[in-house]
Amino acid sequence: MHQEKTKGYKMDKRFTPRTNEEMLAAVRAFQARQKVMYDRLETKLEKEIYQEEMA
Repeated sequence: MHQEKTKGYKMDKRFTPRTNEEMLAAVRAFQARQKVMYDRLETKLEKEIYQEEMA
């Protein structure tokens, strides 16, 4: 996991989840953001490849 690239998700002293549920919620939110990022990247690459093939 690249800490420097994940804004607002640094494990500092202030980030102390009280319960497992809060920890899981934080992890799920983080994973969801990552997935959206990768999905966007994939569609961008697919479009570029498609355009190259059609050229």
